[in-house]
Amino acid sequence: MNLPNKITTLRLLLVPIYVGVFLYTDARILATLLFSIAAMTDFLDGYLARKMGLVTDLGKLLDPLADKILTISSFVLFVSIGRLSAVPVIIVITRELFISIFRAIAAGKQHVIAASVYGKTKTILQISLLITLHLYWLMGRQTDMILQILVWAMTAITLFSALDYLWKNREVL
Repeated sequence: MNLPNKITTLRLLLVPIYVGVFLYTDARILATLLFSIAAMTDFLDGYLARKMGLVTDLGKLLDPLADKILTISSFVLFVSIGRLSAVPVIIVITRELFISIFRAIAAGKQHVIAASVYGKTKTILQISLLITLHLYWLMGRQTDMILQILVWAMTAITLFSALDYLWKNREVL
């Protein structure tokens, strides 16, 4: 297993630890740090894989899976403590499932769907929002207009990225 895949595996292993700390302790700083470290590995593993020429089939499978498990887990945690509306989270989860299934269908037809700029923007906005939610939670701040704008901007780009994938790869359908 190469270094980028080890980093991706570390992200997967951090998720249950993060969830446990978030739910079962008062260690908000630790939960925030665990999430932030796991989120940064998402950028690090991809960068290293491309830079070092270590892109593998395993990495292509594990990286987006680890990303989705981390972000969805965090979104659900914030819904569970009443810090985030379920509506944008349902939209995010639906999009992630739909695009994952769409990519699997495309792969079965020997069609590779590359990540788009909108998909990458979606990931950056999701991670940024989740880090902001962690910081608000850490400081005991309640939701405000800035946070709501971030939530709905992330939701909009999440939907738009799904439509972009579908439109650009409509021949798969």
